[in-house]
Amino acid sequence: TRFWRRRYNQSALLAQAVARGALTGGRHLPMIPDLLVRRRRTPSQGGLGASARARNVRGAFRLKPKFQARLLGARVLLVDDVFTTGATVEACARVLLRAGAGAVDVLT
Repeated sequence: TRFWRRRYNQSALLAQAVARGALTGGRHLPMIPDLLVRRRRTPSQGGLGASARARNVRGAFRLKPKFQARLLGARVLLVDDVFTTGATVEACARVLLRAGAGAVDVLT
């Protein structure tokens, strides 16, 4: 995966900083880096147009079942390091909303 080539996950680092800096009810926001997982490998989005990017990630993500109950009605902040056409965040948000999230906000 791309993580293994880079040796770090920049989206996770950004999400961690946001979670630590944001307080709700006197507590830091929870960060769940593995809430969504890939169902299949996808080629790099680099060099692809908008429609090809959307096709590339359509159906590529799923919710880990152990988080289903925790997600119901929750407001989720989805963090992605690069936003070009929005195909990846749209695919991920679709999964979260279909699984019962009350709202999905995006930070890039």
